[in-house]
Amino acid sequence: MTEQTELKLEQPAWIESKWPAPKHLRSGITTRLYGHSQNEYGSLNLGDHVGDEPLLVAANRRQLMEDHSLPSEPIWLSQEHSSRIINLDHFDTESNDNKADGVFTTKAGIVCGILTADCLPILISNEAGTEIAALHAGWRGLASGLLEKALLQFSSSPESLMVWMGPAISARNYEIDDSVKSSFDHVQAILQSDTFIPTRRDHWLVSLYRIAMLLLKDKGVEKIHGGQFCTFRDADLFFSHRRDGEKTGRMASLIWMEPNIE
Repeated sequence: MTEQTELKLEQPAWIESKWPAPKHLRSGITTRLYGHSQNEYGSLNLGDHVGDEPLLVAANRRQLMEDHSLPSEPIWLSQEHSSRIINLDHFDTESNDNKADGVFTTKAGIVCGILTADCLPILISNEAGTEIAALHAGWRGLASGLLEKALLQFSSSPESLMVWMGPAISARNYEIDDSVKSSFDHVQAILQSDTFIPTRRDHWLVSLYRIAMLLLKDKGVEKIHGGQFCTFRDADLFFSHRRDGEKTGRMASLIWMEPNIE
């Protein structure tokens, strides 16, 4: 896994995960293209919490369902940059208990999904494609143990898991201050000294891809894929909160097991 900040693409509406998943497993991320939202939210905004017109967001979500023949609607989380994971095998859809930054399931037909616009979307599966998860990994989640808690959901060993990292902001465009850096002090030995690149006083460039990769490898996960994009730079394809501010949309990263496929 390498971060390639100069990658150029065509103009897809969906980027399929590039990893050796079994054929019944589907996964990937939407881009900002070919939806109904307008102006700053143009056009495939899937976030209903960013100020966009609710009817247009609903139309985008219906389009997502239809375009990918989703077996069920994703449980749209109320993401809070936490380390909470919801096991959808036991989730009560009638409840309002959807404050989390990760979802997990062992059941076919359940769609695990999260929304991002610079934070790192992480999809996880075991080799058989019978246990899957989707994570919204911003710096707060990574610092507070989101990855570690997600791995505990799996009965499969870390060595048998595979990970795909979707589009996030690259180190070249992601500067943090010393207070953010210090939140990783407890894992500094894992992250290594060159993870944080000094810029000006008390400020650093950092790669969410690299942080996640090092934390995963420390837990025994070696099959790590993705990491080739930059949401900040690729404005034609991706929403970016850091580039565009509060008025911007969200992409959806999804993973699910197709039902009734041998």
